[in-house]
Amino acid sequence: MGRWLTVTLRIDGGLFRHASVLLVATLLGQALSFLIQVVLARRIGIESYGLYAYAISWVSFLSMLALMGSDRVLVRYLPEYGSSRQHGLFRGVLAWMAGTGLAVSVAAGLGFYALRRYLHPPSSGEKAGVLAWAATILPLMVVAGVTDNALRGCGAHAVATWPSRV
Repeated sequence: MGRWLTVTLRIDGGLFRHASVLLVATLLGQALSFLIQVVLARRIGIESYGLYAYAISWVSFLSMLALMGSDRVLVRYLPEYGSSRQHGLFRGVLAWMAGTGLAVSVAAGLGFYALRRYLHPPSSGEKAGVLAWAATILPLMVVAGVTDNALRGCGAHAVATWPSRV
């Protein structure tokens, strides 16, 4: 089937193989994520799962704001610096993106936690714990985003889907 598609559509065999591996990795990651969500929802109950979804939504939004698209720069510059053997620039841009993303995410997490507790104090210990968890997990999500795009920039597209999934 793969050979027929590459011949019929005149697609490079290497490109087809890499795209196929990326598709399989993405599908496996989506299936694993779905199963985890179902198991989690059944284990912790409706209200707790709602709190979890609320926290994950805020973490996703704040991680996007913390990076402001700067992690996409890695996909552009890392292959260029790697191929031209400019290892100092390679390490520098990677360290800069990871460092600034981490610093901004810590500040955003602390700001979110403080603002949320001030404007609408949690009514239970579980809600307070969810807020603390969201602020704590935010830097990890940002680092996962930077790692994801750094791996994509280095050509490891299939492996790049796993940091954010884990």
